[in-house]
Amino acid sequence: MWIYLGISDSSECIGEFDAYIFRNAALICLGVGGFSSFIFHITIKGTSSPKAVKNEKSENLDHENNVQIKDESDDIVQDIAIKQVSRRQPMRIKDWFYEPQFYVIGCLYMFTRLFVNSTQVFMPFYLQITLQLKALYISVIPLTMYLAGLPSAFIARFVTKRLGKKVTYAIACVVGGAGCFWVHWGKAN
Repeated sequence: MWIYLGISDSSECIGEFDAYIFRNAALICLGVGGFSSFIFHITIKGTSSPKAVKNEKSENLDHENNVQIKDESDDIVQDIAIKQVSRRQPMRIKDWFYEPQFYVIGCLYMFTRLFVNSTQVFMPFYLQITLQLKALYISVIPLTMYLAGLPSAFIARFVTKRLGKKVTYAIACVVGGAGCFWVHWGKAN
């Protein structure tokens, strides 16, 4: 978008006459994204089926427990070893719906994605309608926001190691909320 809008007359706002620019940009994004997805699926090697991995793990556990059972001739030790192997079963799909943490994490993820997507979608409107910036800035500022997210991910990883996930998430919520208040009550000159 920066290339396309930089080529057009950047003294005016974007209008209906710029529809071809957005069409071309969308087609380029679809082409590059589709090609990248194709390359990804061709180059990534698949793993063996989950049943094979599960059987392999259970065979290893059985072998370890059999060794322990042969060393100990007591029947109680043998019963405990068998229960340890059969105790862990994967959760079924309906079991997830009984876990409260499933809903908490789902809501946190949904609201985070909603916030990120909303800011990406509405920022160009804010720049053009409220701040009345030139067309060039409508592509440069979202690009800057996107590129600023890359170092932010590394900073968030560092902060998460030091303070934990919950504190890092709370700090990100405060920063995002402060940005929203700034946009809403800030002065547009």
